[in-house]
Amino acid sequence: MELCEKCPSIAGLKASNGDLDQITEVVYRSSGLDRPFAVFSGDDSLTLPILSVGGVGVFSVAANIMPRVMDELVASFMRSDMNKSRIIMHTIHGFCRALLQTGSNPAPIKAIMNRAGMKVGSCRKPLVDLSKDGAATLFNEFQTMITRLTAHHIPHDKDFTTL
Repeated sequence: MELCEKCPSIAGLKASNGDLDQITEVVYRSSGLDRPFAVFSGDDSLTLPILSVGGVGVFSVAANIMPRVMDELVASFMRSDMNKSRIIMHTIHGFCRALLQTGSNPAPIKAIMNRAGMKVGSCRKPLVDLSKDGAATLFNEFQTMITRLTAHHIPHDKDFTTL
């Protein structure tokens, strides 16, 4: 934050360290700057908590496969529909965690996008593709999420029932 205070050309921060206490402190301290300063979530699974402490949006990995859902999460929060934003966050949380835990970025999102027919190809070396076990876990979390989104009547981007 010290660098942000000294450099007026820094207009915001992508918060992806997972430390909500530190992110909250950054939002609080940035409110004292003499210029606008935006804090964005860089961790899909922390989007709602970061918004709740003053974040303004998300740089989302999950939005590559479900942009409407991530858009609705932020939009529902911004229009003060806390119930809907909580339902969405609870519904997508397991999948968002699986994106981080099943392999190194970008392997998990590429795996799910390829499986959905988006044909984004493999990871470039030296990165490696998702393991079979990681892919199975990820696909299971994705299907669970899609079932829950449908049950809550939350629109998503595509019919993923055959994934």
